Amino acid sequence: MGSSAQTEQILFAVNTTITCIGMLGVGATVDYRVVIKYIKRPTAYLVGVLTQLLLVPLLAWALTAIFQVDEERQLAVMIQGCSPGGSTSNVVVYWMGGVLDLSVAMTGTTTILALGMMPFWLFVFSKVSTLSPDLAIPFDSLGITLGSLLPPILLGMILNAKAPERFTIILSKICIAFGSIGIVVSTIVGTIVRNLVWIITWKIVMIAAIMPLLGFALGYVMTLFPCLKLKARISRTVATEVSLQNAQVCSAVIQSSFAGTSREDRERLGKMVVFPLLYYLFQVGYSIIFVAIYKFMKRKGYFADEDQEIEEEKRMAAMAVGAAGTFENSHAKELPSISYRGKSTTSSVDNSYTQQQRL
Repeated sequence: MGSSAQTEQILFAVNTTITCIGMLGVGATVDYRVVIKYIKRPTAYLVGVLTQLLLVPLLAWALTAIFQVDEERQLAVMIQGCSPGGSTSNVVVYWMGGVLDLSVAMTGTTTILALGMMPFWLFVFSKVSTLSPDLAIPFDSLGITLGSLLPPILLGMILNAKAPERFTIILSKICIAFGSIGIVVSTIVGTIVRNLVWIITWKIVMIAAIMPLLGFALGYVMTLFPCLKLKARISRTVATEVSLQNAQVCSAVIQSSFAGTSREDRERLGKMVVFPLLYYLFQVGYSIIFVAIYKFMKRKGYFADEDQEIEEEKRMAAMAVGAAGTFENSHAKELPSISYRGKSTTSSVDNSYTQQQRL
């Protein structure tokens, strides 16, 4: 028992460390000035953030009720539904011709706010569901895990603002790759060390397959209200952000909060830990398919009007950068776009290459 408890402590530390490194990379891709820009022009930004934080957890909840899965898997799906953000969406938005800085702003905001919204939704879920006493949600360990993720995110954002651009690009690439690969490896190693048996049912596979698609549809529909007057590129960006959840955080929370040394604990963890891996595989597969469809349609000329929009954004961005360069010493705080050590926070596809390098 003592050896098993020590092993769980080691696995907890390893999983938390890997996730923190990944979140450092995510933070390093986020320019706080981009977030401030969208706070000042919040329509699309707020639609995306509120959809991710309020509607996606309800979507996850609805799917567990429709498919009548057991309470362990209900919790796993709910945790995934409360885990927005991550770097995958930024890459997909870039390759689908979306608005990359909007994607990055949403990723940074939802990643931070989810640290508080996840405990809230799990608390609500525990109150309205009939969870057995053996599956009480451990809010203490959950708080420790989520609380440990905030400092590396903020540190990454500080490095983005203060460190040389080349350094933050390399740092974000290394940290995100390490976090993404590391959590998969740690899940497999933890399964072997704990002697877990992954229990996969057709219902949980269906939820993992359907949830990203419904998330994309939900995000797209929420941007179609005529009063919002949002363009197709923005709708595509919001839909992608809503669809692609952070499987890394979900896996870390499950392994850190619901692991135990008893046989019942291992059976429960075996049911829960497989869902974020399934979700991750499906969302990567869908991302490849969607990008391929977009590229095919673009070659057929379906997005010609967006090309004109992009060229106009480039022209406006060039004008803004020139103005910022001329007056940055005396009027930097008054300008909506700031040229800062060669980096611009204007919303333009011309800046997409720089942002892509950060991912």
